Amino acid sequence: MSYSIPQTITYSIPAITLQASTATYAIRGPKGKQGRVSDVLVRCTTTVVVGVSIKGALKIGNGTTADLYGVVAPDAMTAPSAGAQSDLDAGTTVSTTVIAADTVVLCATVAATGASNAGVVTYDVVINWF
Repeated sequence: MSYSIPQTITYSIPAITLQASTATYAIRGPKGKQGRVSDVLVRCTTTVVVGVSIKGALKIGNGTTADLYGVVAPDAMTAPSAGAQSDLDAGTTVSTTVIAADTVVLCATVAATGASNAGVVTYDVVINWF
């Protein structure tokens, strides 16, 4: 296995309404390869307004720890000019924890609560497999 030239795959989780109920999406990498989340991008299709209670978020983990590999909680964005925000934005962490080979990665959405939360986003989870 080469650590210097990983196989990079972007997994899109489209059209998540931030106020909607939670959902979980499963990702499985190439057979026999370990991985590491390298970035999480958020693109908005409608203006994202962040309320005062719980922000909508995406937790990336496994069956034991929901946010083991990372979490992203989008800041307010204006569609369509906002583009994407990456792991450098506030409310986002990407772990250096290695994803074991043949492990199912679970991406779980967290619904926003409280007044003024609004918006629809697409999450792009970038994983380097080696």
